[in-house]
Amino acid sequence: MNYRTILNDYLPIEQGDFMLRYKINGRGYVLFSPKKDVVSCIELYNFSEISPMQLALLLTFQPKDEQDEFSFSASCTKEQIIDYLFDVEESQGCAKIRHTSGLQGYLLYDLAKADKVRNLFQFDLEKKESRLLFDNRNCVASLRGDCQGSAIHLCWNPCVFHSIEKGGRTGCTGLPVGFFFSRCMRLRAEADRKVFFLCGERKAYHRHSCRG
Repeated sequence: MNYRTILNDYLPIEQGDFMLRYKINGRGYVLFSPKKDVVSCIELYNFSEISPMQLALLLTFQPKDEQDEFSFSASCTKEQIIDYLFDVEESQGCAKIRHTSGLQGYLLYDLAKADKVRNLFQFDLEKKESRLLFDNRNCVASLRGDCQGSAIHLCWNPCVFHSIEKGGRTGCTGLPVGFFFSRCMRLRAEADRKVFFLCGERKAYHRHSCRG
């Protein structure tokens, strides 16, 4: 069993000489070649590599006639694929800039592995529009400062959060700022700090502030 046999009935949403990208049942997958005659697959939730068998299980694939495996004219590493997907450049503030769209965005990190980027919350300040780039809402990013307090303020809008970060809201200048996924139990651990959080999804909390 190979990747092409499993994906033969699906059309890629993006394709090039070094990759194929699929969106299936609300989840993203990227096929690429780390070296000649080798094909790998990254799922775009945890950005982990999965085997053909794992992909078949995720898609509830029914066995069919074997196809020739995908081939790519160019090779690239997993890190290069991820850099391409996020498409951001360095910036002085916390908000990153996407090269192709020019939109700003905040990187979101894995809850258990704080050094692993899982998503990008991009936004358009002029149109007041925003969306998560990938499927994973169970992620977090944060800034820390020296201010202490008992209030935790939740924010679901990156445009508003950007204003808070830049000190555009009364009383916000200099405060520690952060994002927070609304269902994370680590909220209690932050109760000794005055923190502003931007949440990926409005589910568990609907108040503007929570006190520990």
